[in-house]
Amino acid sequence: MDVVEEIKARLDIVDVIGSYISLQRSGKNYKALCPFHEEKTPSFIVFPETQTWHCFGACNTGGDIFSFVMKKEGVDFKEALRMLAQRAGIPLEEQRQGPDEGGELRERLRAMHAAATAYYQENLHRRPIGKVAREYVKQRGLSAEIIATFQLGYAPDAWDGLMKYLAGLGYTEEEMEQGGLIIRREDGRTYDRFRNRLIIPIHDTQGRVIAFAGRVIGSGEPKYLNSPQTPLFDKGRTLYGYYQAVRTIRSEDRVIIVEGYMDVLAAHQAGFRNVVASMGTALTATQLRLLSRHTKHIILALDADTAGQKAALRGVEVAREALDRNVEPFITPTGALRFQASLDVDIRLLTLPEGFDPDDLIRQDPQQWATLVEEALPVVEFYLEHVRNTLDLNTPEGKRDAVRIMSPLIQEITDATVRDHYLQQLARLLRVDERALAADIFKTRPQSRRARRKASPEPQPWTPRPVTAVDTTQQSRALEAYIITLLLRTPAVLGEIGDALHRLGQDDLNMEEFEDVRHRLILQVLLTRLVSGNLKEGEDVLAELPEDMHAYVQELLNRAHNMPDVPLHIARQEAVAAILHFRLKRHRELAHQLRFLLEEAQAQNDNHQLLTYGVKLGNHLRAIHELERLLPAAMSVH
Repeated sequence: MDVVEEIKARLDIVDVIGSYISLQRSGKNYKALCPFHEEKTPSFIVFPETQTWHCFGACNTGGDIFSFVMKKEGVDFKEALRMLAQRAGIPLEEQRQGPDEGGELRERLRAMHAAATAYYQENLHRRPIGKVAREYVKQRGLSAEIIATFQLGYAPDAWDGLMKYLAGLGYTEEEMEQGGLIIRREDGRTYDRFRNRLIIPIHDTQGRVIAFAGRVIGSGEPKYLNSPQTPLFDKGRTLYGYYQAVRTIRSEDRVIIVEGYMDVLAAHQAGFRNVVASMGTALTATQLRLLSRHTKHIILALDADTAGQKAALRGVEVAREALDRNVEPFITPTGALRFQASLDVDIRLLTLPEGFDPDDLIRQDPQQWATLVEEALPVVEFYLEHVRNTLDLNTPEGKRDAVRIMSPLIQEITDATVRDHYLQQLARLLRVDERALAADIFKTRPQSRRARRKASPEPQPWTPRPVTAVDTTQQSRALEAYIITLLLRTPAVLGEIGDALHRLGQDDLNMEEFEDVRHRLILQVLLTRLVSGNLKEGEDVLAELPEDMHAYVQELLNRAHNMPDVPLHIARQEAVAAILHFRLKRHRELAHQLRFLLEEAQAQNDNHQLLTYGVKLGNHLRAIHELERLLPAAMSVH
């Protein structure tokens, strides 16, 4: 049994979800108000029998304990695994490697940072030496609430104030150095890293202090001094203000990214509490992925100068590479069908007035800040302005560069009306024929020789295994695993099943359909490779998946390896049939659960819920009827 299955065996989903939200028993299941969207009547159901959950309301999604914790905590699979393993009392491999790999050392460093925070706060609030810092925060207009919320403090103008304080609590100089709180000179002598600075604690996603920034008071360089990278702190994985902002980010479904600490403090004090900072460095993929778990609406607030514009372009490029993409079929202007990736976020850019940073603007005119936020430009419009202002569009070279810059952005727009709007804008800007421009932008990527070779039918006849045999299993995960195994055996089939499903009037395969989060992650890797034209043998997926999944994925790969070689069109037929069986089973399960909800609503004379659930049940029953009709023809899809 791998660690994921062991965790599921030890933990009851009712206990796990019940520790986050209030569950009410209803028959053999449990219900609650959905924690992921606003609602007045419970539509969030937990099923102990299958150890799954599903929201029958606006979310219309579900999964297992891992998908719930990932969604609720805003963490990735690895962190959800760590949290649930700790809850189940199961040591992970990384925890067995000793204290330096995340055990005792990190806990001690966290405790030391908490003690240092208390020391700095005491200096700011109660000691005479903190008078200069108290005057500074008053001058900056920071309120007592903001100072307390962000745990601001003061490092006195002394060489060993913190060092002596922590030594008195039993911490060694080695620990202080590992935590980045002191600096060791070449002669071996040590001194406090932060001196005569306003201390700005940096928190992790759980609100624990893991590092500090120090803003010099008076003259001195550098203006801001940061903790170095430590076992607790990685600047590229951390966003300042994230812990204080995350609830507002979720509720407002929008986040604004600024550059500096004071920008965040000023924004939160003015009531704009969905603001975080990249701490003066370029945005990273990890930071953007962290935010995208809570909102799909990201605004980059940037200076109006050239450096700010360059930072905007870097940030957008990182986002385009880093964030999840929906993979769906796309009709080109020539009528060809191909898979298309659409960026699964709405990225906009806010350009500040000349000479202002967010801190200045918000303190001077918060209403103007609010207006700029609402008027932030979509990425495509920002790039159009960039092209207009930086390229000579009267030359062939300038036009060529403009098309090169704009093509990937326009390709990522799946809404036909929006796409045509920007195509028209670009064509007018370049003064070229719109149809020729569209044909150039959406030209189909040529298939590689290896892909063509893999797609060639084998001459030997082959009889597929009956998919119905798989459908006799008791758990939907068996069908999920079977579908993933098929795709690992013949990855090239992924590029063809969408077309086959469409001819049957069915939607594309969507990773949200899977309950087991491991299957979602595997499919995500395969879909990403499909879009990039880099579909290889299934074994390659291990390198892109968390190590704790490797044992399970290897088991699937072994199953795939033992499958016989088949022609691509036969593999496609079997994959389509398996997907239809899988969907039929899922619709039947959800219809069964909706009948239970209807009975409950009828008993409570809740006419609104009767109508709502009745409509949903009708949709599932129609889907069941359609899938039962399609299954006999599934193996004849060409």
